[in-house]
Amino acid sequence: MGTTPYTVLLEFKCSPPPATNLETLYAWGTSSTNSMNGLIMDSTFLNHYWYGNGLKWTFADSGKSISDVCDGAWHTMGTQFDGTTRRLFFDGATVASDTPSGRHASINTNFCLGAEAARNDYAFTGSIRSFEVFDSGSVAA
Repeated sequence: MGTTPYTVLLEFKCSPPPATNLETLYAWGTSSTNSMNGLIMDSTFLNHYWYGNGLKWTFADSGKSISDVCDGAWHTMGTQFDGTTRRLFFDGATVASDTPSGRHASINTNFCLGAEAARNDYAFTGSIRSFEVFDSGSVAA
C-alpha cells in the first residue's frame, strides 16, 4: 500500500461503551511509525491510525458521545485515503479528514479484526458483521 488509495468499510455495534481502554476494530502492519493501518476507539474518540500518524474523530466535536456510537445498533464506519486526503466516515457522514504526511502501512502482515495482532492487545468487545477493503479511495462510504 504505502501511498496508494484505499477504502475500508465495516459494520459494527457495541454496548455498553468501552471505559477508558482502547479497543481495536481492525489493524494490520507493524508497531512502528507509518507502518500500521487501523481503527481504534476509546470512550471519547475513534482514531484511524497509521501508528503515530492518526486521524482522530473526537465524538464531542460532532455533538455526540460514546453512547451514540455504542448504542447497541449497527453502524457503518469507513476509512479512506485517495492518495492525498484521508477521511473517516460514520454512518455515511464524513466526521474527520486530513492531508497526512508520510505513508500508510505497506506491510500486509498481522491482519486482525477486533484486536491489534502486532501488539496482541486492545480487544474490541462489540460485534463486527461486515468488513471490506477496496484498492480505491473513491468508494462511497
